[in-house]
Amino acid sequence: MLKYNAKYDEALNFFEKALDHIFNNHIDITNVFSNIAVLYCYKCEYQLALEYSEKALTLEQDTLPKIHPQLASTHLKIGGIHHQMSNYDPALRSYQIADETYRIALSPDHPSLAIAQANIGMIYIDKGDFKSAIEITRKSLTTLGISENHPIRGIMHSNIGLAYLRCCDYTLAMENFEKALQIQFVSLPPDHLNIATTYNNIAAIYFESEENYERALENYERALEIQLTIGLIYAANENNTEALIDYNKALSTSISDHPFSSRTHLNIGDVYRKTDN
Repeated sequence: MLKYNAKYDEALNFFEKALDHIFNNHIDITNVFSNIAVLYCYKCEYQLALEYSEKALTLEQDTLPKIHPQLASTHLKIGGIHHQMSNYDPALRSYQIADETYRIALSPDHPSLAIAQANIGMIYIDKGDFKSAIEITRKSLTTLGISENHPIRGIMHSNIGLAYLRCCDYTLAMENFEKALQIQFVSLPPDHLNIATTYNNIAAIYFESEENYERALENYERALEIQLTIGLIYAANENNTEALIDYNKALSTSISDHPFSSRTHLNIGDVYRKTDN
Protein backbone atom coordinates (compact mmCIF):
# COMPACT_ATOMS: atom_id res chain seq x y z
CA MET A 1 0.00 0.00 0.00
CA LEU A 2 2.88 2.37 0.76
CA LYS A 3 4.26 1.74 -2.71
CA TYR A 4 0.93 2.57 -4.31
CA ASN A 5 0.57 5.73 -2.21
CA ALA A 6 4.04 6.75 -3.34
CA LYS A 7 2.89 6.56 -6.96
CA TYR A 8 -0.14 8.69 -6.17
CA ASP A 9 2.07 11.17 -4.31
CA GLU A 10 4.31 11.45 -7.37
CA ALA A 11 1.28 12.19 -9.52
CA LEU A 12 -0.01 14.72 -6.99
CA ASN A 13 3.36 16.45 -6.99
CA PHE A 14 3.23 16.65 -10.78
CA PHE A 15 -0.23 18.25 -10.81
CA GLU A 16 0.63 20.68 -8.02
CA LYS A 17 3.66 21.84 -10.00
CA ALA A 18 1.45 22.17 -13.07
CA LEU A 19 -0.73 24.64 -11.18
CA ASP A 20 2.30 26.94 -10.83
CA HIS A 21 2.57 27.17 -14.62
CA ILE A 22 -1.10 27.66 -15.45
CA PHE A 23 -2.30 31.23 -15.38
CA ASN A 24 -5.72 32.28 -16.65
CA ASN A 25 -6.78 29.14 -18.49
CA HIS A 26 -9.73 28.03 -16.38
CA ILE A 27 -10.19 24.83 -18.37
CA ASP A 28 -6.66 23.63 -17.58
CA ILE A 29 -6.94 24.64 -13.92
CA THR A 30 -10.27 22.83 -13.62
CA ASN A 31 -8.80 19.68 -15.16
CA VAL A 32 -5.88 19.77 -12.72
CA PHE A 33 -8.21 20.23 -9.74
CA SER A 34 -10.33 17.30 -10.95
CA ASN A 35 -7.29 15.06 -11.41
CA ILE A 36 -5.99 15.94 -7.95
CA ALA A 37 -9.41 15.08 -6.50
CA VAL A 38 -9.34 11.68 -8.20
CA LEU A 39 -5.89 10.92 -6.79
CA TYR A 40 -7.01 11.83 -3.29
CA CYS A 41 -9.94 9.45 -3.74
CA TYR A 42 -7.50 6.67 -4.61
CA LYS A 43 -5.64 7.49 -1.39
CA CYS A 44 -8.96 7.43 0.52
CA GLU A 45 -8.36 11.04 1.59
CA TYR A 46 -11.92 12.04 0.83
CA GLN A 47 -11.99 15.42 2.56
CA LEU A 48 -9.14 16.65 0.34
CA ALA A 49 -10.81 15.07 -2.69
CA LEU A 50 -13.98 16.97 -1.83
CA GLU A 51 -12.12 20.28 -1.47
CA TYR A 52 -10.51 19.99 -4.90
CA SER A 53 -13.74 18.83 -6.54
CA GLU A 54 -15.52 21.86 -5.12
CA LYS A 55 -12.75 24.12 -6.42
CA ALA A 56 -13.27 22.61 -9.87
CA LEU A 57 -17.03 23.13 -9.57
CA THR A 58 -16.61 26.80 -8.62
CA LEU A 59 -14.51 27.46 -11.72
CA GLU A 60 -16.94 25.56 -13.94
CA GLN A 61 -19.88 27.55 -12.58
CA ASP A 62 -18.03 30.76 -13.50
CA THR A 63 -17.28 29.69 -17.06
CA LEU A 64 -19.99 27.26 -18.23
CA PRO A 65 -23.73 27.61 -18.87
CA LYS A 66 -25.96 26.53 -15.98
CA ILE A 67 -27.20 23.53 -17.92
CA HIS A 68 -23.97 21.88 -19.01
CA PRO A 69 -23.09 18.16 -18.79
CA GLN A 70 -19.69 18.94 -17.27
CA LEU A 71 -21.34 20.66 -14.30
CA ALA A 72 -23.52 17.59 -13.83
CA SER A 73 -20.47 15.35 -14.03
CA THR A 74 -18.72 17.30 -11.28
CA HIS A 75 -21.82 17.22 -9.09
CA LEU A 76 -21.92 13.46 -9.65
CA LYS A 77 -18.29 13.15 -8.53
CA ILE A 78 -18.92 15.30 -5.46
CA GLY A 79 -21.91 13.13 -4.63
CA GLY A 80 -19.73 10.05 -4.94
CA ILE A 81 -17.18 11.47 -2.50
CA HIS A 82 -19.88 12.34 0.03
CA HIS A 83 -21.28 8.84 -0.48
CA GLN A 84 -17.90 7.30 0.34
CA MET A 85 -17.81 9.42 3.51
CA SER A 86 -21.35 8.26 4.45
CA ASN A 87 -22.60 11.85 4.12
CA TYR A 88 -25.83 10.63 2.59
CA ASP A 89 -27.88 13.83 2.50
CA PRO A 90 -25.20 15.95 0.74
CA ALA A 91 -24.54 13.01 -1.58
CA LEU A 92 -28.23 12.78 -2.45
CA ARG A 93 -28.43 16.52 -3.18
CA SER A 94 -25.43 16.34 -5.50
CA TYR A 95 -26.79 13.28 -7.31
CA GLN A 96 -30.16 14.99 -7.74
CA ILE A 97 -28.56 18.13 -9.18
CA ALA A 98 -26.61 15.95 -11.61
CA ASP A 99 -29.78 14.07 -12.55
CA GLU A 100 -31.77 17.27 -13.14
CA THR A 101 -29.02 18.74 -15.31
CA TYR A 102 -28.53 15.56 -17.32
CA ARG A 103 -32.29 15.33 -17.98
CA ILE A 104 -32.14 18.70 -19.73
CA ALA A 105 -28.71 18.49 -21.34
CA LEU A 106 -28.64 14.86 -22.48
CA SER A 107 -30.85 12.38 -24.30
CA PRO A 108 -32.75 9.74 -22.27
CA ASP A 109 -30.43 6.99 -23.54
CA HIS A 110 -27.24 8.61 -22.24
CA PRO A 111 -25.38 6.40 -19.71
CA SER A 112 -24.50 9.36 -17.45
CA LEU A 113 -28.19 9.97 -16.75
CA ALA A 114 -28.62 6.30 -15.87
CA ILE A 115 -25.60 6.40 -13.54
CA ALA A 116 -27.00 9.40 -11.68
CA GLN A 117 -30.34 7.68 -11.17
CA ALA A 118 -28.72 4.41 -10.08
CA ASN A 119 -26.70 6.33 -7.50
CA ILE A 120 -29.82 8.04 -6.17
CA GLY A 121 -31.39 4.62 -5.63
CA MET A 122 -28.29 3.39 -3.83
CA ILE A 123 -28.30 6.39 -1.51
CA TYR A 124 -31.85 5.58 -0.41
CA ILE A 125 -30.74 2.01 0.32
CA ASP A 126 -27.86 3.27 2.45
CA LYS A 127 -30.24 5.65 4.25
CA GLY A 128 -32.49 2.68 5.03
CA ASP A 129 -35.38 4.03 2.93
CA PHE A 130 -35.89 0.83 0.96
CA LYS A 131 -39.37 1.70 -0.31
CA SER A 132 -38.11 4.90 -1.97
CA ALA A 133 -35.09 3.07 -3.36
CA ILE A 134 -37.30 0.46 -5.01
CA GLU A 135 -39.84 2.97 -6.35
CA ILE A 136 -37.24 5.35 -7.80
CA THR A 137 -35.12 2.62 -9.34
CA ARG A 138 -38.10 0.79 -10.86
CA LYS A 139 -39.29 4.06 -12.40
CA SER A 140 -35.82 4.69 -13.82
CA LEU A 141 -35.79 1.24 -15.42
CA THR A 142 -38.99 2.06 -17.32
CA THR A 143 -38.07 5.60 -18.40
CA LEU A 144 -34.42 5.26 -19.35
CA GLY A 145 -33.60 4.82 -23.01
CA ILE A 146 -30.57 2.56 -22.51
CA SER A 147 -30.65 -0.94 -24.01
CA GLU A 148 -32.20 -3.87 -22.16
CA ASN A 149 -28.79 -5.46 -21.60
CA HIS A 150 -26.92 -2.30 -20.63
CA PRO A 151 -24.66 -2.86 -17.58
CA ILE A 152 -26.36 -0.03 -15.71
CA ARG A 153 -29.65 -1.93 -15.87
CA GLY A 154 -27.80 -4.75 -14.17
CA ILE A 155 -26.70 -2.36 -11.43
CA MET A 156 -30.27 -1.11 -10.99
CA HIS A 157 -31.71 -4.62 -10.69
CA SER A 158 -28.95 -5.43 -8.22
CA ASN A 159 -29.86 -2.33 -6.19
CA ILE A 160 -33.53 -3.31 -6.17
CA GLY A 161 -32.55 -6.82 -5.12
CA LEU A 162 -30.43 -5.42 -2.31
CA ALA A 163 -33.32 -3.27 -1.07
CA TYR A 164 -35.64 -6.30 -1.05
CA LEU A 165 -32.94 -8.35 0.69
CA ARG A 166 -32.68 -5.74 3.43
CA CYS A 167 -36.48 -5.96 3.77
CA CYS A 168 -36.21 -9.78 4.00
CA ASP A 169 -38.37 -10.15 0.88
CA TYR A 170 -36.21 -12.96 -0.44
CA THR A 171 -38.39 -13.92 -3.42
CA LEU A 172 -38.28 -10.48 -5.03
CA ALA A 173 -34.64 -10.08 -4.02
CA MET A 174 -33.71 -13.30 -5.84
CA GLU A 175 -35.79 -12.31 -8.87
CA ASN A 176 -33.85 -9.06 -9.25
CA PHE A 177 -30.43 -10.55 -8.51
CA GLU A 178 -31.04 -13.21 -11.15
CA LYS A 179 -32.10 -10.52 -13.63
CA ALA A 180 -28.96 -8.55 -12.77
CA LEU A 181 -26.81 -11.65 -13.30
CA GLN A 182 -28.49 -12.35 -16.64
CA ILE A 183 -27.61 -8.82 -17.85
CA GLN A 184 -24.10 -8.98 -16.41
CA PHE A 185 -23.34 -12.25 -18.21
CA VAL A 186 -23.92 -10.62 -21.61
CA SER A 187 -22.62 -7.11 -20.89
CA LEU A 188 -19.56 -7.61 -18.66
CA PRO A 189 -16.40 -9.73 -18.70
CA PRO A 190 -16.74 -12.93 -16.64
CA ASP A 191 -14.32 -11.70 -13.97
CA HIS A 192 -16.07 -8.38 -13.29
CA LEU A 193 -16.54 -7.35 -9.65
CA ASN A 194 -20.25 -6.67 -10.18
CA ILE A 195 -20.78 -10.35 -11.02
CA ALA A 196 -18.94 -11.37 -7.86
CA THR A 197 -21.14 -9.02 -5.85
CA THR A 198 -24.29 -10.53 -7.34
CA TYR A 199 -23.12 -14.06 -6.54
CA ASN A 200 -22.42 -12.93 -3.00
CA ASN A 201 -25.92 -11.46 -2.65
CA ILE A 202 -27.56 -14.59 -4.07
CA ALA A 203 -25.56 -16.65 -1.59
CA ALA A 204 -26.87 -14.45 1.22
CA ILE A 205 -30.44 -15.29 0.21
CA TYR A 206 -29.78 -19.03 0.28
CA PHE A 207 -27.99 -18.67 3.59
CA GLU A 208 -30.51 -16.42 5.35
CA SER A 209 -33.86 -17.53 3.97
CA GLU A 210 -33.60 -21.21 3.17
CA GLU A 211 -30.62 -22.38 5.18
CA ASN A 212 -29.55 -23.99 1.91
CA TYR A 213 -25.91 -24.04 2.85
CA GLU A 214 -24.78 -26.01 -0.18
CA ARG A 215 -26.17 -23.44 -2.63
CA ALA A 216 -24.91 -20.60 -0.45
CA LEU A 217 -21.42 -22.08 -0.45
CA GLU A 218 -21.52 -22.59 -4.21
CA ASN A 219 -22.28 -18.90 -4.81
CA TYR A 220 -19.83 -17.61 -2.19
CA GLU A 221 -17.08 -19.63 -3.85
CA ARG A 222 -17.98 -18.23 -7.28
CA ALA A 223 -17.61 -14.73 -5.83
CA LEU A 224 -14.27 -15.64 -4.29
CA GLU A 225 -13.00 -17.16 -7.55
CA ILE A 226 -13.64 -13.88 -9.37
CA GLN A 227 -11.81 -11.96 -6.64
CA LEU A 228 -8.79 -14.22 -6.96
CA THR A 229 -8.80 -13.78 -10.75
CA ILE A 230 -8.82 -10.00 -10.37
CA GLY A 231 -5.94 -10.29 -7.92
CA LEU A 232 -3.90 -12.20 -10.49
CA ILE A 233 -4.63 -9.60 -13.17
CA TYR A 234 -3.55 -6.90 -10.77
CA ALA A 235 -0.29 -8.71 -9.99
CA ALA A 236 0.47 -9.18 -13.68
CA ASN A 237 0.10 -5.44 -14.27
CA GLU A 238 1.96 -4.33 -11.17
CA ASN A 239 4.47 -2.30 -13.16
CA ASN A 240 1.85 -0.71 -15.39
CA THR A 241 0.78 2.56 -13.76
CA GLU A 242 -2.33 2.96 -15.89
CA ALA A 243 -3.52 -0.57 -15.12
CA LEU A 244 -2.75 -0.05 -11.44
CA ILE A 245 -4.82 3.13 -11.27
CA ASP A 246 -7.72 1.53 -13.16
CA TYR A 247 -7.65 -1.51 -10.88
CA ASN A 248 -7.58 0.55 -7.69
CA LYS A 249 -10.42 2.71 -8.96
CA ALA A 250 -12.58 -0.35 -9.61
CA LEU A 251 -11.55 -1.95 -6.35
CA SER A 252 -12.13 1.12 -4.17
CA THR A 253 -15.56 1.73 -5.68
CA SER A 254 -16.83 -1.84 -5.61
CA ILE A 255 -15.33 -2.95 -2.34
CA SER A 256 -16.50 0.15 -0.48
CA ASP A 257 -20.04 -0.36 -1.75
CA HIS A 258 -20.01 -4.17 -1.33
CA PRO A 259 -17.24 -5.18 1.06
CA PHE A 260 -17.25 -8.88 0.20
CA SER A 261 -13.48 -9.41 0.14
CA SER A 262 -13.00 -10.53 3.73
CA ARG A 263 -16.71 -11.22 4.21
CA THR A 264 -16.67 -13.93 1.54
CA HIS A 265 -14.04 -15.90 3.45
CA LEU A 266 -15.98 -15.47 6.70
CA ASN A 267 -19.22 -16.55 5.06
CA ILE A 268 -17.67 -19.69 3.59
CA GLY A 269 -16.31 -20.60 7.01
CA ASP A 270 -19.69 -19.96 8.59
CA VAL A 271 -21.42 -22.17 6.03
CA TYR A 272 -19.04 -25.04 6.75
CA ARG A 273 -19.59 -24.54 10.49
CA LYS A 274 -23.37 -24.71 10.18
CA THR A 275 -23.20 -27.69 7.81
CA ASP A 276 -21.22 -29.64 10.40
CA ASN A 277 -23.75 -28.92 13.17
